[in-house]
This record gives sequence, C-alpha cells and structure tokens, in this order.
Amino acid sequence: MEVESFDLPHELFKGTEELFCISLVSRALDPIVDGDIWIEEMSNLKKMFWIFQPEAFDPSRNYKSISNCFAGHDYRDDLIQLAIDLSKTRLIIVNSGIIQLYDKDCRKTTVEESQRQTEIFVKTELAEDIALSRNWSDERTKERLESIEFMGLDEFMEKEEWWKYLDAEDLEDWKVMTDDVEQRFAVKAETNPADDKEVMDA
Repeated sequence: MEVESFDLPHELFKGTEELFCISLVSRALDPIVDGDIWIEEMSNLKKMFWIFQPEAFDPSRNYKSISNCFAGHDYRDDLIQLAIDLSKTRLIIVNSGIIQLYDKDCRKTTVEESQRQTEIFVKTELAEDIALSRNWSDERTKERLESIEFMGLDEFMEKEEWWKYLDAEDLEDWKVMTDDVEQRFAVKAETNPADDKEVMDA
C-alpha cells in the first residue's frame, strides 16, 4: 500500500501486517503533517517500509530544510519515535542517504555515507532514549536496534519483494535521479570514527 496521506479511516490499519510508505525528498526537508497515523491500531503490524523518493533536481528551486541542516526536529526524529511506538515492527528505511544531498546547507558527502550517518544518529539516539525513559532489558534493546534496517535502492531491490509495492520502471527512474543528484553534489567522505555519534549534527 502506498500512503501519501495518513488521513485515512483508522479501521483500515487494524488488520495490517505490512505497511509501505513513500515520502518525497522535499517532504523530508520540510515536513507537513497531513493527518494521523493510527499507531495504536497497528497491533498486527510486522513490517513497515519507509522509502524516500528522489526528485529530479531543479536548479531554480531552493532546497533547504526548515532548520540549519536538520539542526532541529526533522525526519530522523520521526524515525526514532516510530521505532519506539512500533517496538515490535521491523522497520526498513530506504534511500535516506539521498536527503542530505538536496539540502544546500548540509555538508556534502556520498549517498552511502549519508545513509550511514543517518543510521548511526537514529540508532544512537534511540538507544539513549530507551536507556533513559524505558524499562527495557539490554536484550530487548539489542533486538529493537537490529530490527531497524537502512538500505539503498540497490540493496532494497536485491533483498526485498519490492514488486509487491512498486513498478520496476519507477524504481529505475528513482535510481537514475539518485545517481544524478549524487554526481552533482557528492564528495568523497572523510570520516573519523570518533565523530560517528554526532556526525549528522553539523
């Protein structure tokens, strides 16, 4: 199921076992709440995909997040909250590495490195939130972190049953747009392992 607005009857979610959500990159940069996602009704949800759809780059458009390179609340915080609310659901986040490349204020890097940074941020902040505010065992925390996966488009096509949700032509178009944006803006990343935790806070 492709959901562009969560303003749907919550009864639809009661028997849902898999949920597939698509967000345009521009929505991740400047999120707008369309409605409610009925988390409390999703007791049977086993797997949730959240894929970030690239957009053809428009040089005349001002791509910019609502705060300085995600300095405030952004899509990563939504991922963390989702991981807490759906604590027994496997989460697969696809193509998050493309988002940073669109934002003119962000330090440029490769799609792969940007995805790695996002995963580190989300899982580190999630683990800290769990430790501070939830009575979870170490084993439960470990299982929750391991059930959250970040993938690029190629890995998604290799590992998941993407044809249940998407047309091959659409995915190929997204890959072309992702490659185009990376070629325009990406630079080879120079990472310091000691900086991993805060690398997305710049």
